[in-house]
Amino acid sequence: MIVLSEVFTTVKRHKEISLNFIAPAVLWIHTLIPLGSIIGALIAKYLLSAPGNRTAIDFSSGVFVYSLVPLFLFDVMVVFPRKKFFANLEARWRYFGLFMIASGVLFQLVAAIIDVGY
Repeated sequence: MIVLSEVFTTVKRHKEISLNFIAPAVLWIHTLIPLGSIIGALIAKYLLSAPGNRTAIDFSSGVFVYSLVPLFLFDVMVVFPRKKFFANLEARWRYFGLFMIASGVLFQLVAAIIDVGY
């Protein structure tokens, strides 16, 4: 919401702060949460012998592998732009907003599908 709010879209300094601090944090969070789920499921499997941990490992691994493509694009286009076209502040800002909207829609879609299944 902050990234797409009108207050942040009009002030250049706010955009720079968002792109230099919030975007890398988003990248780390989107990377570490599935990785932490995999590690937690492995700990549950080997140390606690918990039931159902194979499903958790499969799901976490799938989410992590699936998230590598969007996170790679997010890294290349927003966090550390490698092409001159993406180095533009406005282009990075727009791709950051697109990533935030797309990931939010995807999370809502997955939640809806899971809710329908139960």
